[in-house]
Amino acid sequence: MKLPHHQDYDGRDTNLCEQALLTIWPQLGDFQPNLSLVGGLVPRYLCRNPAMEAQTLDVDLAISIASGEGCSYQSLAFRLRDAGFHWRDNRYVKEVEGHRLYLDFLTEANNNAGGMIEVEDIRANAFAGVERAVQAVREVTIKGTDLLGATVTEKVRICEAGPFLCLKLASYGQRAASKDLFDIVQVVQSYDQGSETAARLFRAESEVNPAYAPAIRVLKDRFPEVTGKAAVHYADFCVGAQSGTIPAEDYQLMRQQYANTAVTAGILLISSEEGLLPPSKG
Repeated sequence: MKLPHHQDYDGRDTNLCEQALLTIWPQLGDFQPNLSLVGGLVPRYLCRNPAMEAQTLDVDLAISIASGEGCSYQSLAFRLRDAGFHWRDNRYVKEVEGHRLYLDFLTEANNNAGGMIEVEDIRANAFAGVERAVQAVREVTIKGTDLLGATVTEKVRICEAGPFLCLKLASYGQRAASKDLFDIVQVVQSYDQGSETAARLFRAESEVNPAYAPAIRVLKDRFPEVTGKAAVHYADFCVGAQSGTIPAEDYQLMRQQYANTAVTAGILLISSEEGLLPPSKG
């Protein structure tokens, strides 16, 4: 679920999503090696001092089609039901404190064909590039509370910047959701190992990730100009809700600044494709 502006997101929803992740992750147990976090929570764990905190309404997990190998205790569907998530309107949903939490599974598309397919005994949305999101990960220690209020510490597999950017760019190419842009720019701009490293990790996907080619097409088609689709969409997502609430001159200046930020991020990724990045340090 995507909202039109950053200000439309409630930080409580994002925190509840993290609580949901901390609740469901240990219950997935022996499936964990075949899973990774791929959705809107990812920038929270890959970025340092982000300009704006990551916001999301759902928890997205990538799952390998081969997930069942070596898993013989309880099915995924049973574990989801046990955690209070039920299949409704083509999504796994849990009601918490008047909020709806959404848990979605993504898996690799067969022959690059999308749609929804069965993996184990759950339903997952199929996209090109998901298998790479399961393979290229970092393990992040997350401390917080689960949905029952317990203080917990979990080591969670987080999709790395390269496959994350491929998925998000390809997704933006398909649905033009401004929230996808926000996640893309945030990871490039605030990646905890630096923007150039994020760009290099993206370029490293070129020979191994089926989502890389569509991602490059989206970058070249929509990112290079401040009046282009990506720049305008990103600026509107960040400050569009403030239209009419601040002086028009200030509003236009803010929009221009955010548009420039989107173009800068896009050009950095394009430069990685064209081999224009400076040599890696160390």
